[in-house]
Amino acid sequence: MCAIKKIRKLLHTSIIFLLAILSYGCQTTRTVQIFDDYKEKVTIAAPELAADDQEAWIFFRLYNPCYSSPLNVTNLLKFGISTTNLSEIFVSHAAIGFDLNDNFYSVTLGGKQQLKLESCTDTSDNPYMSKCDPATSEQWVYAIKVPRYEYDATLKEVQYFLNNVKVKYSVIQNFPYTAYNIRRKFFVSRKNQNFGNRKLTKKTYNIYKDLMPKKDPNKFVCSSFMAYVLMHNVGVIRELFIEKNINYRYVVPGDFTVFPGVIKLFYSSWEDYLIAARKFVDENPDFAPYFTDAKPPEKY
Repeated sequence: MCAIKKIRKLLHTSIIFLLAILSYGCQTTRTVQIFDDYKEKVTIAAPELAADDQEAWIFFRLYNPCYSSPLNVTNLLKFGISTTNLSEIFVSHAAIGFDLNDNFYSVTLGGKQQLKLESCTDTSDNPYMSKCDPATSEQWVYAIKVPRYEYDATLKEVQYFLNNVKVKYSVIQNFPYTAYNIRRKFFVSRKNQNFGNRKLTKKTYNIYKDLMPKKDPNKFVCSSFMAYVLMHNVGVIRELFIEKNINYRYVVPGDFTVFPGVIKLFYSSWEDYLIAARKFVDENPDFAPYFTDAKPPEKY
């Protein structure tokens, strides 16, 4: 009986410890932060680098989702990512967008088609987003400038998968994905942990099989889907993946912050997304064509 009591006590303590970790970083956040990357790197330093008619911006939205229930099974994945995080921000989910309106594409559990649009301010139509608390969940928006034809090709491929491929969130893929990132964080020297280091990819991996697949893959996690469409359509990313022999399956959400040419735009809680986007566009009018959502209520 003593042994059973000890086991119960250990389980109880472990659960409390796990819940405490999962709630870390999920304090109520009411801050809108506009970053100066664009002003410093483009507007001031090199205005000629602003996108012209032949160029366009693709956007990455990276999330720290705070689930309404700490017992949500998705917290296990978040916990795994948190223990192997190497980026400057803690994020466990990622989505791709082609404007700054509150509609980004990503792969999550729930529904027949698991590639779908995500809205931070209206989570009701998305099974994954609806399990999160918009007041405490956080998001960061990054952008990469590409030739217009690459922007069009990336958007076209995302829409192709949305309309023609029954995309599934790959629960199984999380196991090698997690093992890879545990190795990267704890069993590789610090100098070799950076994204794209050749020591992180198996020598037997042949990227050209993924660049020229015999059939469309349909199983992804959020970040692997983004990496897949980007390496197929954005030249600078494809060149990096080929040079470093990067396997798209192991790209984590935080890795997108260090993709070549990426700049940081703004941060907010989910419920304040439109306020942050409006504030960013007001301060950086070059992005006005990418934001058509109605002006949100004045709060700042």
